[in-house]
Amino acid sequence: MITIGTDSILKMLRLLVVVAAILSLASGVSQSQPGQVPAEGVSADQMLLEKAAELMGEESALYIENRGQWESEVSYLVETGGLNTWITRDGVVYDLFEHVEGEEEGAEDVGKDNEGIGRDDREGLEGRRGHVVRMRYLGGESTSRVVGVDQASGEWNYLLGKDESRWARGVRRYGRVRVEELYAGVDVVYYVEGGRPRYDLVVGSGVDPSVIRMSYEGAEGLEVGSSGELRIETSLGAIEQRGLYAYQEIGGERREVSCGFEVDGSGRVGFKLGAYDRSRALVIDPLVWSTVVGGNLIDDCSGIAVDGEGNAYVTGYAYSSVYPTTTGAYDESHNGETDIFITKLSSDGSRLLYSTFIGGTLNDYGSGIAVDGEGNAYVTGYTNSSDYPTTGGAYDESHNGKDDIFITKLSSDGRRLLYSTLVGGPSFDQCLGLAVDVDGNAYVTGSTDGSDYPTTGGAYDELYNGGADIFITKLSSDGSQLLYSTLVGGKENDFGFGLTVDVDGNAYVTGYTHSSDYPTTSGAYDESYNGEGDIFITKLSSDGRRLLYSTLVGGLSFDQGRGIAVDGEGNAYVTGYTNSSDYPTTSGAYDESHNGGADLIITKLSSDGSRLLYSTFIGGTLSDIGLSLAVDVDGNAYVTGTTDGSGYPTTSGAYDESHNGGTDLIITKLSSDGRQLLYSTLVGGQSSDQGWGIAVDSEGNASVAGTTRSSGYPTTVGAYDESHNGLSDITVSKIAIPSIHLLSPDQEVTLCGGATEEIRWNSLSVEKVKIDLSTDGGATWSPVVESTSGSLGSYSWTVPSVATTEARIRVMSVLSEVVVDISQENFSIATIEITKHPANQTVIGGGQVSFTAGAAGNPSVQWQRSSDGGSSWADIPGATTDSYSFVATVKEIATEYRAVYDDGNCQRATTSASLQVIVNLGVARPNGSEVWCGNTKQVIEWEAIGISSVKIEYTIDGGTTWKVIENSVSSTGLYEWRVSPDQSRLARIRLSATENEVVNDESDGNFTISTVVLTSEPLDQDVEEGGRAEFSAMASSIPSPTVQWQVKERGSSQWKDIEGATSEEYGFTVRAADHLNEYRAVFDNGACQEMSGSGVLRVSGVSQVDFGGEEALGSVIIPNPVTGDYVRVELESGLQDEELSLRVYDKLGEEVVRPVEFVKESGSKLSGRIDVTGLPTGDYLVVVRRGSKVETLPMRILRKGE
Repeated sequence: MITIGTDSILKMLRLLVVVAAILSLASGVSQSQPGQVPAEGVSADQMLLEKAAELMGEESALYIENRGQWESEVSYLVETGGLNTWITRDGVVYDLFEHVEGEEEGAEDVGKDNEGIGRDDREGLEGRRGHVVRMRYLGGESTSRVVGVDQASGEWNYLLGKDESRWARGVRRYGRVRVEELYAGVDVVYYVEGGRPRYDLVVGSGVDPSVIRMSYEGAEGLEVGSSGELRIETSLGAIEQRGLYAYQEIGGERREVSCGFEVDGSGRVGFKLGAYDRSRALVIDPLVWSTVVGGNLIDDCSGIAVDGEGNAYVTGYAYSSVYPTTTGAYDESHNGETDIFITKLSSDGSRLLYSTFIGGTLNDYGSGIAVDGEGNAYVTGYTNSSDYPTTGGAYDESHNGKDDIFITKLSSDGRRLLYSTLVGGPSFDQCLGLAVDVDGNAYVTGSTDGSDYPTTGGAYDELYNGGADIFITKLSSDGSQLLYSTLVGGKENDFGFGLTVDVDGNAYVTGYTHSSDYPTTSGAYDESYNGEGDIFITKLSSDGRRLLYSTLVGGLSFDQGRGIAVDGEGNAYVTGYTNSSDYPTTSGAYDESHNGGADLIITKLSSDGSRLLYSTFIGGTLSDIGLSLAVDVDGNAYVTGTTDGSGYPTTSGAYDESHNGGTDLIITKLSSDGRQLLYSTLVGGQSSDQGWGIAVDSEGNASVAGTTRSSGYPTTVGAYDESHNGLSDITVSKIAIPSIHLLSPDQEVTLCGGATEEIRWNSLSVEKVKIDLSTDGGATWSPVVESTSGSLGSYSWTVPSVATTEARIRVMSVLSEVVVDISQENFSIATIEITKHPANQTVIGGGQVSFTAGAAGNPSVQWQRSSDGGSSWADIPGATTDSYSFVATVKEIATEYRAVYDDGNCQRATTSASLQVIVNLGVARPNGSEVWCGNTKQVIEWEAIGISSVKIEYTIDGGTTWKVIENSVSSTGLYEWRVSPDQSRLARIRLSATENEVVNDESDGNFTISTVVLTSEPLDQDVEEGGRAEFSAMASSIPSPTVQWQVKERGSSQWKDIEGATSEEYGFTVRAADHLNEYRAVFDNGACQEMSGSGVLRVSGVSQVDFGGEEALGSVIIPNPVTGDYVRVELESGLQDEELSLRVYDKLGEEVVRPVEFVKESGSKLSGRIDVTGLPTGDYLVVVRRGSKVETLPMRILRKGE
């Protein structure tokens, strides 16, 4: 429904998405394969539509939520034959496909730019060809919300593939999906009807529909067709969107507003509306669909039934030999005179699922129809054809004379009779009402004027009473026997018209009687005949043996009951008409006064038949007749029939409030208490229109079947037949009557004041609702919310803290106060009075905290803590008194506390109190710019208040990644750390409170970790005296190091810097005195030093003297415990045959020891002894000569005791 203007609430553009031509279907026609030639008058497009719809299937499709089994962009998927529709936040992806024999998987897959969605759904499907079109809403809100509506029962699991992260469990399915705030003030609702995906754009008050713009990515062409439909071309044919119709009600006159698609130069699609009064509502036609069906003569309808999938079944009789039938149906040919027809229409009214004749050579009339859970249709009526078709084994296969009743059961596909039987005697027997129980047993009623109508032994009345008697007959599920059959009547004429059955198999019958002795039961509402003709309401036991109750209802004039229904509590509802101004009505009923002519009546009788729960007139000044009635789960009554006057009451905003001419079909919905017309409309053309049957689905949609002689009877775009065909056609119309059904709270429950609860309801064609609360049983009301989404079906509500046992909720349409539902029972609101709420506190870490709360009475208490701002709460063990005290630590930073009181009926929480714990944690060192040497020990320093332990971490990449030094150390402020060897200029330290890492600090700036890494070191060298020695060493670090060469001379333990030796290479000319000296490089980067290993220089040809192990000091202790006054000498001689000598001189240069003789030991090693007998303590010089080379070595003699 669209409304536009300052007083409006919602506006809606309703679009129908139709797969008009899938390639495989199109080829089946265009190639003129055998058996595929279109019938006369049937276009190829129509055949394609029918075939496409068959492929889509007849089952109601559901939207499957995405819980990770598909790409994250997808919110919901609905699968219909040949088309997967993926719902996203900003549009829809249409994934069309077909199966092609002889082609490999993926033979063609058009629309590659859109492959991101739904591709894995195609895996493993061979010979499949597809095309993807993505519809995007342009310029929409990024904050739009996608929600499922009308959740179906059960959950599904998707365990696809080996990747468990793509598995999904508990996946839910929904009848509809709503995208809220697609644009500001614009919602879109997706659903499936008749196997076809549809969507409604719901545009809020004051919003210009031109803001809605759509693009179609992957489409091969876009155009607006000659009938105003939007055609989206694909490689498999075209997708069509069609069915826009808008109007306004002004002064009781309907004025259509033009509404259509437009495609701009860039291929963007939008909507254009003609001129209209923006101060008034603009309404999209509430007819869901409406069609006529007929031939060239008279075709009349008498009844309708609707299955669980919304398919409509109608019956009646046809004079027209060209009444439409379908290929393969039980009987495609007219048999003579009048035939009954059984026609099954798809749930969207666009096609005949089957249509068949049944009859003989004379007159056959269908008068009632029902359908079972398997889709089998049951039809009753009467026939005077002796060759009316029956089946073998049926109760009665032979015609009995004049008119016989028939009961025929047709298979769900319309192809065969499951059974067909006659019932009757030689007189006139006519059947007008039928019902079927859950076991498939059929119940019929009508009238007979003969004494030989078959009855069963033990039935309530086996004997004919006179005039015309009504009969009630129960036939077995296989059609082979009468389970019971009884007459009911008096001595005059009695006619049965309507019949229904309750869950216990009790039959309820209505009609009218002229018999003053019509049987009534003691205690019934009216046991006495009133005059001319009375309505009767009779309840027969499930075994057919007794009347559970039977009552008359009427006035002084003629009264007739036509339709009957029963609710879940066994209350009976009857409609018909009366000429009696004194027909009984009840106080407070919608209309207690007769209006003139014949008035339609609706009467509700208590389950025991003793009283009228309500009874009302409905009508104008002329004739108004109720012919069929249905009841919804809320006890609202729906009636159809006919009126021939302009005064029949209609409701504001109804489909048609004005009389059209002749007689109009009526559809009226009466509240469960009989006080209000919730909806009332006329439907018709300029001539005669009647409604003969009505059915109501679980959502409150009314499907009505009737007869029209009006060429202008309203039909909808895309319906099976939009044009009148002959003298009279049958009509089938489905209308969305606004309704609300409150789900909760709707029963005796106790809610707690202050708690958050969900108010839930189902609604149909109600976009905005107001919700009210009564605490005094409905005497007064106060608003809960003035306006919220009606289609969403739920509202989160904070229950007021008002103690009452008489609370009720009312959910009402914002546009119409009669579209409303109220809690059927009072519910209770319990409350606990909080006398003290805890107060916010701020303490220093380690300080004492005490929260206090209080409540009236003596409820139990449990303290709770939240660490996420109150989103979730956890019980605190042991905190079960009004006061809760503890020592605050860093882990309590930014926590909240509340007390929850419980008195056994209700829980109530105090307001929450926040706790702020004052703590401080700051890194003091390193805090930026320091340079620390890797693998050295350094002290990390910090300051802390209120923190007992810390976690220490470091980073070398500026904080991208952190490595733990210690998970928990006492917060003393100092920690000695062996610095990481990882070099970095981006190092930092981070400290975190162990109990709450939210409290943390890190170095203000980066510091440097430096390590000198040796990459090469000096090597030992053998060099001739006078030759060139070259030592080298290399190292790297951050920053780059300096180098200093050092030498340790032979016989010394100290290293000395070599002046000027500050490069990585050090070279010099070798002297004999350099023999066995060591050289090393010292690298220094300002923070770290690293010394290379040493390289030894051996000067070739220079002897090495070893003073008995005392060489390092150059001293000899005499006497030696081993050698006495001798000093052992070892020499390394460069050549075996060279001349060697060793002499010792004192400080005066006097030779004090005679020459030493050497003995060869091994290789180039020589040994000898220096005789130092008589030499006092002092310094001496040892001179070694080798050929022309001389080496001097100091020697000190230390005599013991000197």
